Amino acid sequence: MKVFVINGSPKGTQSNTYKLTKAFLAGMKESAEDAKEAFEVEEVRVGSLDIRPCLGCFSCWNKTPGSCCIQDDMREVIEMMI
Repeated sequence: MKVFVINGSPKGTQSNTYKLTKAFLAGMKESAEDAKEAFEVEEVRVGSLDIRPCLGCFSCWNKTPGSCCIQDDMREVIEMMI
């Protein structure tokens, strides 16, 4: 089982949501081990990345379909999600 965690809190690993997520993942891992399933977690901390907002230029639709003109870390996050 693969789990992808996106931590959007500016507090990073100190956020309450992240602490709850860690507890949830620990339970999931324990369940996976009982069922003898592979368990893989991939995490992204959005607060530590360079992600800029959309410009609304529609170049991802017209000029370069499916590819944003903004050169930031969002490309890597999209690849991880896929």
